[in-house]
Amino acid sequence: MKRGKKAQVWIETVLYTVIGLVILGLVLAFAQPKIAEIKDRTVIEQTLETLNQLDNQIMEVKINGPGNIRTPELKITRGELLIDGVNDQIIFKIKDSRVIYSEPGKKIKFGSIEILSETSVENAKRADISLILDYSPKNINLKYGGAEESKTFQPVSTFYKISIENLGADDNLITEINMKEIS
Repeated sequence: MKRGKKAQVWIETVLYTVIGLVILGLVLAFAQPKIAEIKDRTVIEQTLETLNQLDNQIMEVKINGPGNIRTPELKITRGELLIDGVNDQIIFKIKDSRVIYSEPGKKIKFGSIEILSETSVENAKRADISLILDYSPKNINLKYGGAEESKTFQPVSTFYKISIENLGADDNLITEINMKEIS
């Protein structure tokens, strides 16, 4: 009789453990996508704030005249930052985001930043998000390293230190702003 009770206790223990693991698995299956969505939303909101600060510093450099320099530090944990000297834009891209921040294919404005969400046919629940600062309407000729070039910054665990310098205005009164990475 004692032997039967021991077996019953072991069966109950294993059964309760399996039920507990199944419940835990179900909770994780529903919670993990939501956690990832919250992380993506946080990255986008922090990037919006960082780009606003960067835009303010660029405008300060423009207003304060030739020779004025600012050296902000940028941290990129996800996505990539493109300084596009050819099109006078700064673009931050996050691929495969669980947050669709705007109507797909349509730009929305957040201050001077345009936000564009692009979804794919295969997965309409994820989007590539672009946060765009366009300087051509602000009469700024954006350069990287003194030339009409582009530079992409990838995610790293340290800060990027960037120099923003007002090189003066050209004959058309378009202010030339040079950006470069400082070691």
